[in-house]
Amino acid sequence: MINSIKSVLESSANLSNLSKSDFELLNEYKDILSQWTDGLVKTFYDTIFTFDKTASIPHKGERAKLEKTLTDWYMDIISGELTGKFWMKQWYVGLIHIYRNVDNKYMVAMMGKFQEEFMKKTFENFDKDLALKISSAFNRITNTILAVIVEGYINMYIKSLEGMTGINKEILDRMVAIESKKLFFEYKS
Repeated sequence: MINSIKSVLESSANLSNLSKSDFELLNEYKDILSQWTDGLVKTFYDTIFTFDKTASIPHKGERAKLEKTLTDWYMDIISGELTGKFWMKQWYVGLIHIYRNVDNKYMVAMMGKFQEEFMKKTFENFDKDLALKISSAFNRITNTILAVIVEGYINMYIKSLEGMTGINKEILDRMVAIESKKLFFEYKS
């Protein structure tokens, strides 16, 4: 699993040009960025709780706990250094989402929402050049997190199938390749 996470991190970082300087930039401005925490978290969960398809996902009375988790996540990001433990937790978010029936479409959309709200704050608080640098760094980091979560989701979904069916990943991969090829040609025609 650690190798899978490292592979996702390496690929995502290379494709998005994520670098240490992105983390350093957020850390440099963390005193300002941390002031936005409550507003960003509130907007995130207000959105989830007002959309009928996502409002039913959290358990009753769970909002405060979820807000604390998102607050900690955001504070970790702007601290400027994400540890191996942080990345492992992101991988397991995929498993939690499977268990809680959170579709990737919701998770991806909400990451976009969080990024957009963060960007608005940067342009309200910094000159446009610095705002662009900070929001771009944040996007590169959070897009990498998104890649880890999605891959964790897929990996854990496959592991769940393996456990239930007794069919190993290599066979599942071949079965999916055969079926997807069939579907591709049906779609193409």
